[in-house]
Amino acid sequence: MTGAPLDLEALEHFDDATLAELRERLATCEFDASFVGRAEAIAPGQLDQVRLPAVRSWLRREGSPAAVLARLFAYRDRVSFEELTSAVPVRIADALLAAGVLVASGPDLSSRLRLMPFEGTWVASDEMDAAGDPVMGPGATTQQLARTMAVRPGDVVLDVGCGAGSLALAAAARGAVDVVGVDLMDRAVAWSRFNARLNGLHATFLAGDLVTPVADRRFDLVVSQPPYVIRADATETTTYLHGGRRGDEIALRLLREAPRVLAPGGRLLVLFDSPVIPGRPVEQVVRVALDGSGLQAFAVIAPGHSADVQAIAYSSVRNPALDAGYEASVLATLEHLHTLGIERSVHVLVFARRASEGETPLAVVLETDRATRWDARAVDGLQRGAALAASSDEALLSCAITVSPHAWLVQEQALGPRRGHRLRVRFEDDRTPDFELSDGAAVLVEAAMQARVVRDVVKHYARAARAKPAAVQVRVLEFVRGALVSGLLIAG
Repeated sequence: MTGAPLDLEALEHFDDATLAELRERLATCEFDASFVGRAEAIAPGQLDQVRLPAVRSWLRREGSPAAVLARLFAYRDRVSFEELTSAVPVRIADALLAAGVLVASGPDLSSRLRLMPFEGTWVASDEMDAAGDPVMGPGATTQQLARTMAVRPGDVVLDVGCGAGSLALAAAARGAVDVVGVDLMDRAVAWSRFNARLNGLHATFLAGDLVTPVADRRFDLVVSQPPYVIRADATETTTYLHGGRRGDEIALRLLREAPRVLAPGGRLLVLFDSPVIPGRPVEQVVRVALDGSGLQAFAVIAPGHSADVQAIAYSSVRNPALDAGYEASVLATLEHLHTLGIERSVHVLVFARRASEGETPLAVVLETDRATRWDARAVDGLQRGAALAASSDEALLSCAITVSPHAWLVQEQALGPRRGHRLRVRFEDDRTPDFELSDGAAVLVEAAMQARVVRDVVKHYARAARAKPAAVQVRVLEFVRGALVSGLLIAG
């Protein structure tokens, strides 16, 4: 681990004018997500300890002001005072040194904080392996959740487990009228408040357990990336990382508690990992947590990590030197996973909306190969489709629908002694897994392509089946409801 974490009282030395000037320089130097993305494209998938020398080498060759800032604040490299002042004014460099944010070692400077561009903002935080109980800035899963998070005009937003304030600040930057972040750690609240000042954004940050500090308020959007890493009994708890012995205890508790602070029509977005344990199906666990919530809820489940990868990845985060502490952590984690019967985990993205009056709450679980393809537009489309699927027969018959532009009907012909064919729906956007269609369902798809209103789909199918519309209506509506939930059909 790195040395003692930064004393956050040092951040109070920066006045708003200095932070505004720093913010302007970060933007002028184009130290942004696009630039960091180029660095992240070097040896992707490797442990940071393995890839950092190559990343730093590229940044040194690149040599721009953005590269200097990335070396110092994102990739733990040392820079000279002359290099730093090629990116920021001397006054800013002196202020960073005086506050103890930068540490001089001979002619070189190193940073005691991590500063990352995120969704048009910059988020300062501890390094993830800092001594004590550090506060996390934005990571890959934070980026995924931000892509899924749609902020509407007039929204009041709550970020639960806000860490350094990443998602709360992204919501404020996107135009939310009021933003609140809550975290169990006072240190996280301090970092978040500093980051709001750094970005010139207004948000309120409170310390407390999940939604307890805001139990008397209601929000249009509640978003959370709770800690979800499995904690072995012999492992010291890290607040931002560990979600319990199984890993998903905090996330499941949040699913039960968050609906209490949703406004009418309010939305919920939660992203976490859950272990696959024999006799404990993840989809059932999620449904139980959402039972009685009054939500139209969806859980998108995608493959996660094997036990070995979990033990290696999360042990290396807190033990980047890969020393004896790393080995002990890997062994303790593997023993713990094997004791619980956990061989792998899955990624779970839950998005939900408080059901309107007259709607029937539901919980739908979808399995997909790639959860990263889900963005705000896809989530909104699926929620609208599911709300339509939950409507009465008469209301559904009058609704307009269309076949998804991302869906393909594929016919596969058996070769050799096996005779026959099968029809499959394939989605080119990779969000929804392929599924097989019966011949009857294929006729229904054809009918949906020819008709814009569900009532006309019934008539088209009745003609094809040489039956009366009343005789096939139940089957058509059942198909339409399932297709709206799967994404094969979309409303409008």
